[in-house]
Amino acid sequence: MKKNSSTAARALTRKAARISPPLPAAPVPRWLRFWPLYIALAVLAVYATAPGFNFIGFDDIDILKQRYYIISDLSKIKLAFTTDAFLGTNGSFYRPLQTVSFMLDALIGGPKPFIYHFTNLVLCIVSSLCVFWLLLTLGYQRLSSLLLALLFALHPMFVPMVAWVPTRGDLLLTIFVIVSFVLFIKSFLANRPGLVVWHGITFFLAFLSKETAVAVPPLCLLYYYFELRKTKARKLIKRYFVVWLIAGGAWYYLHSALHVVKGDSVGLAAFIRNLPIVPELLGKFFVPARFQLTPLFNLTDTVIGVVAAALFAWLIVRIGGRANRKVQFGLLWALLCILPVMVFRNADAQYIFDYLYHRAYLPSIGLIIVLAELLKRLALRNERYFQRIAIGAVPVLAYCAIASFHELGFYRDGLTFFNEAIARTPRNALGYNNRAVYYGNERRDHEAAARDFSKAIELYPEYVVAIANRGVTYENLGKREEAIADLEKAVSINPNSPNPDFIFKIANLRYLLSDFTGAIADYNRLFAMDKLYPRIYSKRAGGEAMLGQAQEALRDADQALRVDPKDEEAYNNRGLANRVLGKLDEAAVDFSLAINIKKDYSRPYNNRGTIYLAQGYPEKALEDFDKAIELDSYFADPYSNRGSVEHQLGRDEAALKDLDEALRLNPKFADAYQNRGVIKNSLKLFPEALADFNQALKLNPNNGAIHLGRGISKFYLGDKTGACDDWRMASARGATDAAALITEYCKE
Repeated sequence: MKKNSSTAARALTRKAARISPPLPAAPVPRWLRFWPLYIALAVLAVYATAPGFNFIGFDDIDILKQRYYIISDLSKIKLAFTTDAFLGTNGSFYRPLQTVSFMLDALIGGPKPFIYHFTNLVLCIVSSLCVFWLLLTLGYQRLSSLLLALLFALHPMFVPMVAWVPTRGDLLLTIFVIVSFVLFIKSFLANRPGLVVWHGITFFLAFLSKETAVAVPPLCLLYYYFELRKTKARKLIKRYFVVWLIAGGAWYYLHSALHVVKGDSVGLAAFIRNLPIVPELLGKFFVPARFQLTPLFNLTDTVIGVVAAALFAWLIVRIGGRANRKVQFGLLWALLCILPVMVFRNADAQYIFDYLYHRAYLPSIGLIIVLAELLKRLALRNERYFQRIAIGAVPVLAYCAIASFHELGFYRDGLTFFNEAIARTPRNALGYNNRAVYYGNERRDHEAAARDFSKAIELYPEYVVAIANRGVTYENLGKREEAIADLEKAVSINPNSPNPDFIFKIANLRYLLSDFTGAIADYNRLFAMDKLYPRIYSKRAGGEAMLGQAQEALRDADQALRVDPKDEEAYNNRGLANRVLGKLDEAAVDFSLAINIKKDYSRPYNNRGTIYLAQGYPEKALEDFDKAIELDSYFADPYSNRGSVEHQLGRDEAALKDLDEALRLNPKFADAYQNRGVIKNSLKLFPEALADFNQALKLNPNNGAIHLGRGISKFYLGDKTGACDDWRMASARGATDAAALITEYCKE
C-alpha cells in the first residue's frame, strides 16, 4: 500500500530537521585560507596592552606573589599535584595544570606580571583557534566558523580571560576539552582507534585544568547518540568508557591529597540558589553591556536574561531548529558545562560575588554551536539572506572589540579595578575589602584602608576577613583598643572557622598586640590545617623569639628559609632569636639580610638599631631608628628606642618627645614607660619617673631593670626602704647593677 504523498513529504521534512545535510562543497576563497591570522590579529588588536598590566589583588597576588617561593622552583613541581589552586592543602579547587603553567611562566619571566598576562593572551588566541577548528569539524562553512570564532574571541564578557591571570584554568580547560572532543569525533569518522588514547590524554589534561571537564564524557555520549552511533567505528565507544574510568580514577586519586574545606555549599541547595546564573550569563552573552566586575545577582540582569532566552528560543523555532540535533546538542553543551559551576556556592557569595563571567567561557561554546547551525539553516534556505547576515556581523564584531578594549582598561591595576567594581556594584563587600588591602599594602594609607574595611563590614556584618583586616589596620594606626575589639569580634563570629586566611590574620593581629602565646597557638592551628601556608614558619619564629624561645625560633626560621630563601621575615625573626642568645653580630647580619630583600620593611631597621645601640654605636642606631619611623610612622618601637639613643647623646627634650609619641601609639608599651622613667630620673623629675616605672611594672612585673629604676626614684624621694626592696627584686631578676646599690645603701 502506497503512502499518501503529503505524509511522505512531512516525514522527509522531519528527517531533514533531525540531521542537517552538509552544504555542497564550494571552493574556499583565497582570503579565507588565512583564518588563523585574522583571529590572532583581532585578539592582539584588542588585548595588546594587557601584558603591561599589574596584578589586581584578586587571587592573583595570593597565588603568584605570596606563593612565588613555590611556583619559582621547578623542583617543587610535585606540589602542583598535591595542593589546591591556591597552592595550599586546605581547599576545594584542584587545578594542578594551572599551577604547572604558572611555574613555567616563573621560570621564563620571573615574578613580574608581564609573563603571566602574556601567556593568558597566547592561550586566548589558541582557544579561539580551537573554536574555529571545532566548528569546521562539525561541518560548518569557513566564513560562518570564522565569524563565530571571532565573536567568541572578542566578546566583552570574556575580557577576564586575558586581563585576569587566575582564569588560566578555564583557558586550559577550554583548549583541552575542544581537542579531546574533536579527537573523539575524528576517531569515529576516520575509524582510527589510536585517537582514543590521545582523547584520553587530553581529557585527563582538561580534568587537571579544572573540574568542569567532568562534562566531557556526557558530551561525547550525546554526540555519539546524535551523530556517530551508525558509523562503522561505533564499537570504539566501549574503549572510551575504559579511558574515562582510568582518567577519572587517576584524577580522584590525586585530588584525595586535598583536605576539602567545609562551610561552602555543594549540591542541590547550592544549585537552587545559583539558578539566576543561567539567565544572567545568557543575557550578558546576547546583550553584552552593563557588566559587573564582581557580579552579584541583579533583578535587571535576570529579567534581561529571561527575555534574551525567550527571544533565542523563538528564533530557534522560527528558523526550524527546534528538532535539529545540532541545536539540541549545542544547548546541552551549554547546560552540561555550566552545571558543575552551579552545584558549588561560596558561603559568602551574596556579599562578594554570586558568579564570575569567565565561568561561562566553555559553556558559551554550546551557544556558538547553536548559532552556527542556525546560520547554516539560513544559508540552506536563502544564500543571499545568509550573506546579509554575515555582513551584518561586522558591526557586531566591531562593537565587541570596542567594548572589550574599554573593559580591559579597568584591569590595569588593583585600585582601578576595585574603584570600578565598587562603582558598578556598590553593595559588594569584597570590592571594599580588597581596595582597603591595596590601600594598606601598596600605599600605606591606613586611614583609607580602615574606612573601606568599615564599609565592607557595614555591608556584611559577619565578614570575618574584613574584621580581622580592620583590626590589623587599627594596630597600624596605633588604635590598640579598637584592634582588640575587632580581634574579639572576629573570634566570636566563628571560633572554629576552618578558613586558614582568617586564622592567619588573627594570629598576626595577636602578634601585633604582643599576645605571642596566642599567636603561636593560632600559627600551630594553621600549620595543622595547611602546612604550605605562606610564611607560617617565619611567623611562628617571631612569636617564639619574643617569648625568649630562641632555639625553637631558630629552627622555625631556618625551616622557613629552606622553603623560601627570600623570606625577609625569617631573617628578621632569626635575628631576634640570635639577639636573645646574645649573638649580636649574627643578629645584625640577619637584620641586614632582611633589609636587603625588602628595603621598605621597617622592623629589621628597628631591630638592627637595637644591636648597634648595644654594641656602642649610637649614631648608627639612630640612623636605623629614623629609617624605621620613616617607613612606618605608626610603629611605636623605634620611637621608644630613638628616645633612648637621644638620651645617651644628651638630647633629653627630643628623647621625651619620642617617648611620648611611642606611648600615644601604644599606651601599653612597658619599655617606653621604662625609658621615659630613666630620662626623668636623670632630669631629677623623680615623682614623674616613679609614675612611669609603676606603670611599666603593671605591664611587665618581672623586669629587673624597671625595679632598678624605680628604686632610684624612691631613694631620691626619701623612701630608702622601698628603694632597697626594689633593688633586691631587681637583683633577683638579673639586674647586675643592683648589687652595688644594695651594698652601698641598704646596710642594716
